[in-house]
Amino acid sequence: MKNCIVFIVFGLLIPCLALAQPNYTSTNKGAIKNYETATGFYDNYQNEKAKNELEKAINKDPRFIEAYILLANIFVDMRDYEGAVEQYKIAIGINPNFFPITITPWLLLS
Repeated sequence: MKNCIVFIVFGLLIPCLALAQPNYTSTNKGAIKNYETATGFYDNYQNEKAKNELEKAINKDPRFIEAYILLANIFVDMRDYEGAVEQYKIAIGINPNFFPITITPWLLLS
């Protein structure tokens, strides 16, 4: 009975842990590390540091969509709307099906 309970707990826990891990468009570990560092800076309103980390991530993996999106958000925070639209366009060019419908109005403004 004890083994059955352990099996059930682990059988339910392991799939949940797998779902909790982020699933990025990049597999480059260095780029992902730079992106995650950038999100920490962004969460602490350190936009310049976040921007630098995102540029490093993009240099390591130019197809890293999430990095472009966060970089665009930083440009919006800095009120550089042209820069933001440019980053969104790059990301959409990589994979147009990645985006939620909410990003489309930004492109209509350009």
